[in-house]
Amino acid sequence: MSLLRALPLAFLGLLSPLTSATSPSRAQDSATLDRGLRAIQVESIKADLDYLASPERGGRATPSPGLEEALAHIVQRLEASGWTPGGSDGWRSPFPLFKLGVDVELSGARVTAGDKTLEFAFGEQVLPERMGQLRAWDLKGPLVSVGAGEEADIAKAELNGAWALIQEGAASVRGAVLRAREAGAIGMLVTPGPDCRWREYDERFASVASAMVRGLVTQTPARGGRQNDPAVVMITEKATARLLSLATVDWSGRAEGALPPSGVPLGVQFHDKRALVEPETKTANVIAWMPGSDPELGREVILLTAHVDHLGEIREEVHAGANDNASGVAALLSLADALAARGPGRRGLALLFLVGMEKGSWGAKAFLADPALPKDAQGVALINLDRVGRLENDLLYATPSPTHPNYSPLAAAIAAPAAEEALLLASMDDQWSRLDTRVFATAGLPVLSLSSGADEDTHLASDTRDKVHADSVMKTP
Repeated sequence: MSLLRALPLAFLGLLSPLTSATSPSRAQDSATLDRGLRAIQVESIKADLDYLASPERGGRATPSPGLEEALAHIVQRLEASGWTPGGSDGWRSPFPLFKLGVDVELSGARVTAGDKTLEFAFGEQVLPERMGQLRAWDLKGPLVSVGAGEEADIAKAELNGAWALIQEGAASVRGAVLRAREAGAIGMLVTPGPDCRWREYDERFASVASAMVRGLVTQTPARGGRQNDPAVVMITEKATARLLSLATVDWSGRAEGALPPSGVPLGVQFHDKRALVEPETKTANVIAWMPGSDPELGREVILLTAHVDHLGEIREEVHAGANDNASGVAALLSLADALAARGPGRRGLALLFLVGMEKGSWGAKAFLADPALPKDAQGVALINLDRVGRLENDLLYATPSPTHPNYSPLAAAIAAPAAEEALLLASMDDQWSRLDTRVFATAGLPVLSLSSGADEDTHLASDTRDKVHADSVMKTP
């Protein structure tokens, strides 16, 4: 039995008493369960993992083409298993997202000195210092050098209505920014000094530029940085040299790379404009439905969940999220095969393949805001799979544990099927706050989340397909 197969078997054993097979006969109930168990195939799990955790999926960020490809794969698998579409739009339950990004064509900086003008392109030579600066502005004023921005430097400068040119050194520039703003500066232009603590300044610059062009995606209408925050703009070393070529002040004799003396106006006007774009986009949860057979209990629905998304690309590295959470999706798809082979139980079942978990449980919140369940149906319990592909020492982690305030008979029910699969239960209550189950628990649902536990590759680019042990043998059935 593979490590990844063991967990769906325990999961199916847990579901059996919750859903109860249609027939009251114990022998028939056992036969339907066995039929479901035989449908769990290691090769199918491996194929799902190969597809979902492939670098071609780009890390399945919400939203992204790779995530859409993963959702399409899930739909194909559910159709082949014989499940019924359970979303508000077929298999999918779409919900809106809002994106806030920089309009590159309308953003940039200009420096003028008399009849001379220089243009600086956004993302190549100038840009806001951080994502928190993602807001619109149009600011123009004289540029005044303040060196490293120490108190003595600021005291020498007339900054009211001006841009302060600050040279970032070994210390953080944040103190200098605050001092310049208190002195009346409308913005701060930050350039790297010889001992700048950011050794790879150009790499940092490129990373921030890329993030700002991609934009900030939220589940609610996007808001930029706080309007009372100081405008802080980074400028490259080469662009600084171009800018200073227009300066009218003479600072010959100073060290190479040094700025003009603190407090001296440079004789140039600096004009920085930041324009934003705010398009609306969409993503979707994928939901599958199996009605219950009992006229009364059939209105009660057991929700089985796994989040599909991961982190996408970070600094041009794909974070494939093989264990987090391609493994949980592959396990839930294997359960879909098993439950379809077993047939309906007395209660209804809904499979929720959720998106946006890594962004703050967006998919879970969207489902609770608009549950895509049949009329009169109501979720009564939820079981979640999150990072289940690296079982070590037969340890199965669960939350809530007996000491957790959300502990319930549902959580207690995992003990018996886990023991049957020779899995030892351990607590992962320390992960409660980051899981989708927390969101559902706040809505009053009894919940249970199962996992193989955190590992050294969690949220790193090293969480790759080869680390998930779908083909390892734990024991022989």
